[in-house]
Amino acid sequence: MWMFIYTLIFIFFAIVGMLAVQQALHLSSVRKQINLRLATMTENADVTTLFQQSSLIDKAHSTASSNFIWQHLQRLYRQSGLAWSGTQMLLYFAGLIITSYLLLAFIMDDMGRHFLFTVVLALGLAYAYLVRVRAKRIRAFILALPDALGVVVRSLRAGHPLAEGVRMVADEMADPVGSEFRDMLNQLQIGAEPETAMINMYHSVGSNEVKLMAVTLSIQSGT
Repeated sequence: MWMFIYTLIFIFFAIVGMLAVQQALHLSSVRKQINLRLATMTENADVTTLFQQSSLIDKAHSTASSNFIWQHLQRLYRQSGLAWSGTQMLLYFAGLIITSYLLLAFIMDDMGRHFLFTVVLALGLAYAYLVRVRAKRIRAFILALPDALGVVVRSLRAGHPLAEGVRMVADEMADPVGSEFRDMLNQLQIGAEPETAMINMYHSVGSNEVKLMAVTLSIQSGT
């Protein structure tokens, strides 16, 4: 009996491992496509300049607030793409509190520890959910990014300004790429500098590929 259970567990983890490897290889292929498209946009750009600007973005982002924990939670929520109201947040957290309390009621008798661990478990579940949603959104963004960059590259090679390429992506691509480029387009339309709009997109998405795209498009916009 135990041998059968161990065999099922082994098969389960083997399948999960194979799927993880397959997904990693696919993302690696997508990242190569992204780098290729970015290279075509800045064929004459200095690689040193790319890394210097990339480091400046991270430095500015890391010193944006003295409250690291609050800043981290704000960034995590923003990059998850969720748009909950204050009432929704309270209702969801209340649901987590109740669920955590019921789960711990079977294993804990002390009311003080029960309440403390209930709050800790609820916070942990909420944090884990945000991390999962953020990772899923970043993955969806990365998978669609090569096509978006292809649209921008074709627009630039046709002689159009950068904003026109951004508009085409915003109109043609689905979320989360479409929504992020629409936000960038709105910033450009109200007079924001392209560099500022692109860095804001990086902070909104949180992927290193987006950071590299922000730096590359910034150089392209300047040239």
